[in-house]
Amino acid sequence: MSERMADAYASPEALFAPVHLALARSNACGGLPDLDGTPDEAAAIFHAFHAARGGEPLAVQAVRDLCRGVIQDLVPGVRLAAELPAVAAALTAVLARGGDPAACVELAETCTDAGQKLAWLEKALAAPPVAGCMRHDLLAKIGHARLAVGQRAAAAEAFTEASEEAAGAGKAKLSMALAALAEQA
Repeated sequence: MSERMADAYASPEALFAPVHLALARSNACGGLPDLDGTPDEAAAIFHAFHAARGGEPLAVQAVRDLCRGVIQDLVPGVRLAAELPAVAAALTAVLARGGDPAACVELAETCTDAGQKLAWLEKALAAPPVAGCMRHDLLAKIGHARLAVGQRAAAAEAFTEASEEAAGAGKAKLSMALAALAEQA
């Protein structure tokens, strides 16, 4: 049984999350027959929140952005009356637990415990797809986090890999700076 199906049996919200996501999109663009091309923002937000509650990743990201006052694609042009930073932070944690690399990094940056910070950064690195600039930046952050918990050899390894990734991305100065960090570690 797929993980999505197992979630559906565990939670009725998860079963209907894809339906709510589709309804949010349809209401946002006025695509339902009764709307005649006129967006129904209230209904779009309603369905986006219910899709997020059911664990639909796109909806969780969109609702988090709505709560931050950031423009997002699911319900374009819609803004909430007030920003909800506590809800946005909770949704970031949900996304991070689900393996969203950007959410993992964001959560790591709020951690005061060096071990937790390292764990979130390593989870972000393990989440596909982490490539390009994000990869060498993430490896550098992991190197610093490993130094903070006393893992000097592992930090040197992370800085070396970050240096190689930066060189591959055509960032020679950054590559040399990361190589120097690897030698210091």
